[in-house]
Amino acid sequence: MGEMGNPFCEDSKDLLVLDSRDLADPAVINTLHQIEKLGQEQYDTYVNERLVHQTKPITDPIKRNNLHIFSRPPVREKSRTQFQVLSLKNDCSLFSRLFIASQTRDGDLDEFFAHEKQACPPALSQMGKIRLGTKSDLVGCLEGLITPRENDAASPPVEVMILDGAAIVNMLAPGNAKTFSEYASLVFLPYITSQLQHTSRVDIVWDEYFPDSLKAHTRKRRGKGTRRRVEPSSSIPGNWQAFLHIDENKVELFAFLATRIATTETEKQIIITNHQEVLCTQPRDVVGLAPCSHEEADTRILLHVQDAVRQSYTKVSIRTVDTDVVILAVAAAGRLDIDELWVAFATGKNFSQEHVNKARKHLFTQRNRSIEAIPPTREALRKHIKRAAYQAGFCWGLMMICTPELRFPFLCPWPGGGRGAKRHQ
Repeated sequence: MGEMGNPFCEDSKDLLVLDSRDLADPAVINTLHQIEKLGQEQYDTYVNERLVHQTKPITDPIKRNNLHIFSRPPVREKSRTQFQVLSLKNDCSLFSRLFIASQTRDGDLDEFFAHEKQACPPALSQMGKIRLGTKSDLVGCLEGLITPRENDAASPPVEVMILDGAAIVNMLAPGNAKTFSEYASLVFLPYITSQLQHTSRVDIVWDEYFPDSLKAHTRKRRGKGTRRRVEPSSSIPGNWQAFLHIDENKVELFAFLATRIATTETEKQIIITNHQEVLCTQPRDVVGLAPCSHEEADTRILLHVQDAVRQSYTKVSIRTVDTDVVILAVAAAGRLDIDELWVAFATGKNFSQEHVNKARKHLFTQRNRSIEAIPPTREALRKHIKRAAYQAGFCWGLMMICTPELRFPFLCPWPGGGRGAKRHQ
């Protein structure tokens, strides 16, 4: 009872397992709330149909409810491979039938390839979900533009190390740690202190998780996991990566680690984000860092780089696994008065011409050309570019501002958008 806590003192409405602190799925909780009412309704129906009005024989079977319960949680989404096979079959069938119909009715093939044939273009989406490219290919392009210097070291000496917190947590498996408290003290904290041995300051930047953002949809593609309450005495889940697939798990874990790191006794400076605020091991002015409404660590990291430069540091290194951070660092380096900005980067092609409609027609006639490799129509591509412009131009363009004011995508100042209401922070 002392280790797991008194269940009668539980204030939240969560339904959890006392020892592991796993939380039940919302669908299971909904079943418990509705099961008595549902059972009464089915009982009344049974009595009326079989005993009172006798519209059904008493031996007629009762259908199974298939309610979501602990041993039968909600059915998970189909795998990416299953979606891809189904999507390809539907796309090829529809595209071929429409193409043949256009030929037999003397249709204009140029006009045919200038229009999308379904609501979600296969080149941009997969069963209605946006199709992602391989962004890490950009890193190779950038490396080709760099001329190595003779004195460049594999681990150059820097004054400030800025860490992508989520990347570090994904990299640091729990190992022999049994509880979240042990993970913080035996795994995460030793890694942070090791970074301090060669620097004067370490920043740890976490992601935020807003439900109404572009990133919310992207995160859903990363898979499912088990919801578990993050408390010092809670046991570490067996599948660490599945645990990190749940946004609520990461929110609680990041806040827990931030609080533990902030209490570390050290003469050097550790700055760690905690939602919109920052926590520091040494007293200092944080006006340039908080409050901060950035959602992604990608852009907030560059805000910390800017703060380091203002504090007279001239050599800064960023540790990340995200290609976006590399691109942002390249863009920010020219705007900052900094001598050296290094990116420690590690990870576990298409060229569009202006006449994209003609490319669709040409590529469709090529043998062994998969349907998703055929580019979208010009109009569909324009809308996709708008999404990229919103992310890069509006969201990333404000990376040096603590509390950027972001418009909703459909209110941005491009044709068809507006210049009105700004998003509530």
